[in-house]
Amino acid sequence: MSKTYIKKEAAYEDAKSTASTFLIIGAVGIIALILVGFDIIPLSMETYTKILMLVVMGALFAMFLIVGIVYQKRLASLKTEIHKEENLAATISDWFFENFTAEGIDNQIEQLSEGEEALYFARCEIMAEALKNQFPDLNEGFADQLLEEFYGKLF
Repeated sequence: MSKTYIKKEAAYEDAKSTASTFLIIGAVGIIALILVGFDIIPLSMETYTKILMLVVMGALFAMFLIVGIVYQKRLASLKTEIHKEENLAATISDWFFENFTAEGIDNQIEQLSEGEEALYFARCEIMAEALKNQFPDLNEGFADQLLEEFYGKLF
């Protein structure tokens, strides 16, 4: 059973929103702590409690900023991976549709199965085998996603 494949473009968007969320919350939190520390926003608590709260919350918001920065740096590598993935998908798609048609796949099935579900699985098996033979190093989840797209276009 293969894992669900997550497109690099979706991973990029996820990382982008994660980075901006953590950076904004971290920055707003640090600013709020500075305002509390200088009594611009007064809090009625003992000095030692206030210092402890500022240290703990400061560490928390600093971690938020670090996570945001790490995700921001990850965006650059994901952007290049998006282009590689798109080029690979285009190459595979071109090869597949040059070599396969719906009729050709159905002709490879030894006996046309009864029922749509059995026919679907027989077709997918032929398509998956051909794809695996031509591109043996292809990520299984990525291959499954491409096969679903190809199946939808052919049948």
